[in-house]
Amino acid sequence: MTRKHPLSEVSHFFGDLFDYLPSRLNFDLAIDLYKENNSLVAEMSAPGIEIKNTEIEVVDNVLRIRGHKEQKIEEKEKDYYCKEISRGSFERSVRLPCAVLSEQTKASYKNGILKVTMPLKKEGEHKRIEIAKE
Repeated sequence: MTRKHPLSEVSHFFGDLFDYLPSRLNFDLAIDLYKENNSLVAEMSAPGIEIKNTEIEVVDNVLRIRGHKEQKIEEKEKDYYCKEISRGSFERSVRLPCAVLSEQTKASYKNGILKVTMPLKKEGEHKRIEIAKE
């Protein structure tokens, strides 16, 4: 007696329907995060974004990238077999593994790659807080 996986019946019922659905229902917002010299670097494949429509911020050791990819008007003459290029709003947040100096963060965009460089905060480095006399 062989056991069938419960989803195999669902797959059989719908046949090839799933082969025609877009492989990604949203943007591919995968991020590579690595340490380089004294900085934490995040790289994201983001072809087609416009810098003017993209916002980057680092708050409480969370990197947030959000923006808008222009929507092209679909041409009615084209008889699409597949339409997978995502357009519209996007957002991605990533908790950073270590403290960074958010005010010194820099970003660049080249060949469809968005690169964010965040200088690392030195261990034990704290901001001295002055006590106001009343």
